[in-house]
Amino acid sequence: MFKRIGAPLALLVLFAVPGEAQNAAPNARAVLQAADRAMGVTNLRSVQYSGTGYITQTGQSYTSALDDTWPRFDITFTRTINYTTNSFREEQVRRQGTWPVRGGGLPMRPLVGEQRQVQFANGNFAWTVNAQGAPAAQNAAAEERQMEIVMTPHGFVRAALAAPDATVQV
Repeated sequence: MFKRIGAPLALLVLFAVPGEAQNAAPNARAVLQAADRAMGVTNLRSVQYSGTGYITQTGQSYTSALDDTWPRFDITFTRTINYTTNSFREEQVRRQGTWPVRGGGLPMRPLVGEQRQVQFANGNFAWTVNAQGAPAAQNAAAEERQMEIVMTPHGFVRAALAAPDATVQV
């Protein structure tokens, strides 16, 4: 019932618009507001996501094989970001997993049991809580952790909407 007219119609629309308008940068505020509406950024207070995989520990590589270059640990994590307070909490659990232990000299190899760590950020403050429940200030990491919030899709749109000088380049 429908005919395929997508490509010729799109070309017709492109050629029907004057050349100057085709190259004009769109209004940054309008683009950001459209993204806000589509994603629900303004109404979103927090988001939580989790994942599993592996993490590597910098050390001496025992072989040049891509699957075996750095000592690996299995990891699970859950991160909760609160956009209203510009804060986050991330819990990580590391395990030895099935990765072979080669050589010696690296700390915590092999890892026995689980190693749990919880990281926090709130504004200009950052801290970590170790497996024993002891907090340790890490304010030098606050800027990096705030950047991690901004680098989420919702955080990016929020930050761009708050910027008085947001621009779009084509």
